[in-house]
Amino acid sequence: MSDAKAAIRFFRAHANDYRIDPDRIALIGASAGAITALHVTYLRESELEGDSGNSGYSSNLTACIDLWGGLYDNVAEIDPGEPPVLIIHSTEDRVVPYSEVKNISKRCKEVGVYCSLHPLEGAGHAPWDRHKEFLPWILDFLYRYCARKE
Repeated sequence: MSDAKAAIRFFRAHANDYRIDPDRIALIGASAGAITALHVTYLRESELEGDSGNSGYSSNLTACIDLWGGLYDNVAEIDPGEPPVLIIHSTEDRVVPYSEVKNISKRCKEVGVYCSLHPLEGAGHAPWDRHKEFLPWILDFLYRYCARKE
C-alpha cells in the first residue's frame, strides 16, 4: 500500500511533466488491485504512508473505482468527507463475495460518502469478457468527479 501511496505522491510532484491536475487523481483497480485502491483511499494510518519519495505531497485521492474488490474488516474506516467510490461487482463472485461491496455501500450511505454500486447479475469474478457495459459507468463517474468544470 505504501508503494501505491508513493505513486500518487510521485504524480502530484510531477503533475506538470505529465500534464495532470494534481487535485483530480482517481485510483482504479480490479480484484486485488481494487482491494489496494480501496485501502489506499480509505485507510489513513500514517504508518501506511511509507517513506519512499515525495514526502511533501499528499497521497489523498479525488475518487476511487472498485472493480470486484472489497475492504473486508476495514469498512468502518470510511469516514464522512472521504472520496466517492464507484463499485462494479458480480452478484455471483466466489472470490470476493458480493456481500463485501454491499457492506461498503451501506457504510458510505451511513456516513454520507457517495457510492454508486452497479451489480453485474450472475457474472463470476472479473467478468471482463462477459460484461462490456461498465466502461460508460466508469467514464461517467470520472467525468462527474474528476473532470474540470469550466
